[in-house]
Amino acid sequence: MPRKSTMRDNVNVVRSRLPHLSDLSREKIELVLLYYESSIDETVEAFKRDGAI
Repeated sequence: MPRKSTMRDNVNVVRSRLPHLSDLSREKIELVLLYYESSIDETVEAFKRDGAI
């Protein structure tokens, strides 16, 4: 599992790429990051693909 600060940084990167998700909880974004093994690009694409944007 990624270090806590790394996960927080990754959440911030996802939020910066998808600013309209700012109301989504950090925990939900972390779950998606964990599902995609902390790949920011895959996480962003998943949010786009699943209609989160």
